[in-house]
Amino acid sequence: MTDFDKDQSSAAQGGELPPPPSLRGVGVFGATAIFTALAIGAGELMFWPSLVLTAGAGILWIALIIVLVQWVINIEVARFSLATGLAMGEGAARASKTIGILLLLGAIVPWIWPGWVRSGGQLLAGLTGFSEKSISLVSLATCALLLSLPALVYPIAEKLQSIMLAMILVGVAVLFGYVAAVDGGFSTFLSEFATLKGVSQAADTFAHSSSSGYYALLGGVVFAGAGGILNLGYGLLLAEKGAGMGAHQARLRGLTRFSSQTSLRTDLRMEETSSNRDRWHRWIKLARSEHFILFFGGNCASIIFISMIFYMLYAGSPAGADGITLLVNTFDLLNARYGTWSGILFGVVGFLVFFTSALGILHVTSRIAAGIAATLFGGITNRWFHVFVWGQALTGATLILVDPRQPFWLLVTSAVLNTLVMAIYAFAILWLNRRVLPEFARAPRWIELVVATAGLGFGLLFLWTIGVIMS
Repeated sequence: MTDFDKDQSSAAQGGELPPPPSLRGVGVFGATAIFTALAIGAGELMFWPSLVLTAGAGILWIALIIVLVQWVINIEVARFSLATGLAMGEGAARASKTIGILLLLGAIVPWIWPGWVRSGGQLLAGLTGFSEKSISLVSLATCALLLSLPALVYPIAEKLQSIMLAMILVGVAVLFGYVAAVDGGFSTFLSEFATLKGVSQAADTFAHSSSSGYYALLGGVVFAGAGGILNLGYGLLLAEKGAGMGAHQARLRGLTRFSSQTSLRTDLRMEETSSNRDRWHRWIKLARSEHFILFFGGNCASIIFISMIFYMLYAGSPAGADGITLLVNTFDLLNARYGTWSGILFGVVGFLVFFTSALGILHVTSRIAAGIAATLFGGITNRWFHVFVWGQALTGATLILVDPRQPFWLLVTSAVLNTLVMAIYAFAILWLNRRVLPEFARAPRWIELVVATAGLGFGLLFLWTIGVIMS
């Protein structure tokens, strides 16, 4: 248990909001570390580098704007959980059974396609010669076991994801520094980035939407950041850590403690006292700051620096490949140009990117679904969690064995479905925060406008994509 967790546990009294920790404490970044590790995935390693090579570095402005919008959405999700101690999915299910069912479907259906596990498996298979299906199945089983064996789920997830996130960021920094020093191309990349080269081509791709480039751009937009129902995960991770009113809630237990009851304090309300008002403003400021530093900063840095590595390696020209083929070709190019160490480092970073996403997705989607299912149908959240973890793992394993599609199209399937999910929960966020939270804890109007605009945009994107598929 970190000092942060201890502070919150000792402060939890009745409906009182515990005092927030200092931003200087390392432990305060734990929930965002998990969230950022799962967010750095296919968008950063597969979609955006390919788009930069075919369109230009300026297209990354779209990615940065989407990450910023997702940061705003995440803070509004955190607002609900900090004030109530509940995950927003559970709160939505309490307020509306219909919305609860829609979010339950959104937590499962878009994520059963094992695109992240298969991407990591296929990448490692291309580098080692081992069977892709075997690597994917072992990776998926490992993710499920890591979420099942510990006595408490959150602490082990925070430690593992924090370590792997640090390894990814350091690995990217080393590769970037070496490639930039040897090959150059940094100034050309910056010139294209500053002049927005590629933005007009992106607009044309959306307007005509007649090639696989459209689906690459769609995947990049949805997965720039977390995407889909995963954005609701930031709030529940804060609650699991014991942040805000989450200090009053029980912790999710592993399968070894399956019989232990994980119940929620459903009667809690943050009282409108002067101390709570003061602490609330400090809590929301803390959430904004730490999430901006690690989520926004980490995702933007990974998108830009990974894309720059590809740009400098291929001298800004189309690589003649995409998806996993592009990654395997890049591994070969690094080996030939700089030596085996660079290819191994790239392979390790690439596999960790997909593995951390797979682990985080399985953790967060199962936790969201478990809370909603327990609210709608009764039962214990702890038990529902493991039902969803192993249900998704078994479904994913089956699809690995029988679905012949490449990981790129599995990821695209998830992206298409998630545009609808994001539209639904964007408006659920606004409705629920105004319905449940005390007035002093509600968001300013301009933030609500950003969330509403994002919800409308993702809804229109879903309808446009359905039109593309039907045409």
